[in-house]
Amino acid sequence: MSKSIIRQIIELESKSASDLRQIYNEIIPKKCAANTNKEFLRPRIAYRLQELAFGALDDESDRKSTRLNS
Repeated sequence: MSKSIIRQIIELESKSASDLRQIYNEIIPKKCAANTNKEFLRPRIAYRLQELAFGALDDESDRKSTRLNS
């Protein structure tokens, strides 16, 4: 990746929904629907970019995060 993760995440704000869907489909195995909106896509893309750069959460941390977000 030529740009820093922070820069890539900041740039998501200026992307169109179409651009975000394309990015999402390139980096996330499960494809998104054609009518998926920006508010759904941005945090998921940002999380995935960080996950690719720094690694995924371990199982225990992932479970805690899921419980906290529920």
